[in-house]
Amino acid sequence: PTGSSLAPTPGATSTPQVTQPGTQSPVAPQPPVVTTLVSDVIAYKYGDIQISLTKTDGVISAVNVIIGDATNGREEAYLILTAATIEAQSTNYGNVSGATFTTDAFKLAVENVLAKF
Repeated sequence: PTGSSLAPTPGATSTPQVTQPGTQSPVAPQPPVVTTLVSDVIAYKYGDIQISLTKTDGVISAVNVIIGDATNGREEAYLILTAATIEAQSTNYGNVSGATFTTDAFKLAVENVLAKF
């Protein structure tokens, strides 16, 4: 008969994998753990702010403004605050000049979402 045969090929040998006592088998690298959570809506003098915050393997890797008035320089303030939060890995940074209320509300939103992790 033609086709495949289940019989071993002559001369072929099978070598079982043996792990020596006290050694570990190689472990495949694990993908990063990425978690994104959303803050509560924080009301302040110029409206509301809400952010999402992403941690990758426990490190803040992204902050995004979901709700927030971006007029009168607040859009630029959000960019500065987002970068400062990622760099500091917390709200341990100063205020954006001319945006004290926005900075305070942004920090409250960051602290609110960090408390959820």
